[in-house]
Amino acid sequence: MKRKISMILLAVVMVVGFMPVVVSAVNITAEQGVAWAISQVGTSPSQCVVFMGRYIREVLGWNVRGLANPMDLFHNVVLPNSQWIRFATTNLNDVRAGDIIITNPFGDNIGHGGIAIGDGRMVDANGCVNWNDGPGTPPAIHDIRHLIGIIRPPYINAGPQPPTSAPTNVRVNNVASFVGGNLGPSLRVDQGENITVSWTGVTGSTGYRVQALNWNESAGTWVVDNAFTRETTVAGVTSLSIPNLPARDWAFIVTARNAVGLGPNSGRWYMLRVNPPVPPGKPALLNMSSQYFVGIPITFAWLATTNTTGYWFYIDRYAENGTWDRIEATHHTILELNRTLSAGSYRVFIQSVNSNIAINGYAIFTNGDMVYFDVIYPSNAPPTTNTTVTTSEENYNLNVSITNPTNGRLIVSTFNNAGRMIETRTEPITATTTNVPLTFVRNLGATNAKVMIWDGFDNMRPLILAPEVVSLP
Repeated sequence: MKRKISMILLAVVMVVGFMPVVVSAVNITAEQGVAWAISQVGTSPSQCVVFMGRYIREVLGWNVRGLANPMDLFHNVVLPNSQWIRFATTNLNDVRAGDIIITNPFGDNIGHGGIAIGDGRMVDANGCVNWNDGPGTPPAIHDIRHLIGIIRPPYINAGPQPPTSAPTNVRVNNVASFVGGNLGPSLRVDQGENITVSWTGVTGSTGYRVQALNWNESAGTWVVDNAFTRETTVAGVTSLSIPNLPARDWAFIVTARNAVGLGPNSGRWYMLRVNPPVPPGKPALLNMSSQYFVGIPITFAWLATTNTTGYWFYIDRYAENGTWDRIEATHHTILELNRTLSAGSYRVFIQSVNSNIAINGYAIFTNGDMVYFDVIYPSNAPPTTNTTVTTSEENYNLNVSITNPTNGRLIVSTFNNAGRMIETRTEPITATTTNVPLTFVRNLGATNAKVMIWDGFDNMRPLILAPEVVSLP
């Protein structure tokens, strides 16, 4: 830490020695530029675009005019000559001290920026992150976050440099782009089809990066999608394949790199439109009845549909408040399911899907018709219990008589006066079970028993009937 502080102080002394303010960009080192940026900490101005403009004009000697905001500087302002390098990146390893940094914390058209000083930090004036926050703050040192791009001035004594020229003749599936993308898509492909990006290489490069960008409607700009960005580190390779692009509009940028870093970006290739997948066929449930019995498995089956990679199975149960509660939503590649349900009213439907679920956005669905049915008790009335209690010296002997028995389970629990559960017994029952004897230990402090019937097997939301409460003498 002491070493860093001493280096900063030394840098500040250096800057005092080399300024007057207007200096040619080819006459200063990156270290001198960093020293100037650090010397401004705590001073005005409070807007980062003003701070960046001062650095460019007063320190680098480029009389840039009319800077609207950092995004304007990065996307629209013409650089002075080919020695200046500008490229998009989100990788902090690409940043060097002295780079002009462009970030975009809110994904808007304004952005943010500053001067990189090393160790993943930059000097900025952060008042422009939100124009409505008042006067903002003067330059300060912050971590670099939300990086989207770099402008690298041609400092002297810079040592080896990244490539100084950009790849040209960028093509997709050997098709050239419409200039500016204003005439609609240059190329259409079906979703799931591989595309190949090719270009004319740059002498001295050792690899290339192909950035895939998709259109962000809310931000009104093209946004890099790192999931589909590809790189090669093999010299001489001038094409890369990108599989399984989701259905949307895409553009591509190619950048050469060498051992030092990335060069300038190619012109943007506009625009690949990936067509959505073909809708799958409409599924239909087979041989459905309007009524089923509690505890009896129900078979839900359907025929395979065209252009389909799987099926979603949805089932809802009608609630007392008049709404439908979803009790299952599961994905399957089979054509038949069995479910055992509690008493109630239900609706069910199948949804076919044509998708590669590993890729975001690559899916299209077709809903089958909703089918309604009821699950009822065999006697068309809910089961009830009548429990008698006898005692012995050591036990409570409970005899549970069941009227209108059903398939399910009998659950009997004993409690003390404080409501604490003492013991529980669970017995399977069927539609022919009319009597269940149970024994509980007498000297454990139980004062009452609750006798309940669970009438089904849908484990997500079991329906337990109102309990019978029995006093224990």
